[in-house]
Amino acid sequence: MFSYEQLEKYNETDVEIYRYVINNMDRVGYMSIRELAHELHVSTSTILRFCLKNGFEGYRDFKRALKSE
Repeated sequence: MFSYEQLEKYNETDVEIYRYVINNMDRVGYMSIRELAHELHVSTSTILRFCLKNGFEGYRDFKRALKSE
């Protein structure tokens, strides 16, 4: 799901989002983008940029991939 090449390009906020997602995969798959943004104290735009940076078409596509992991 997350490639090494993508991880190398992460900024500090991306790393925080990545860590939260990895540690809470079962929860994140059922959270709305607003809930996730609230948990991480970032904007929904930041979450969406994170999804796009990782090759997903949007947050819904990202959640679908999480659920299938």
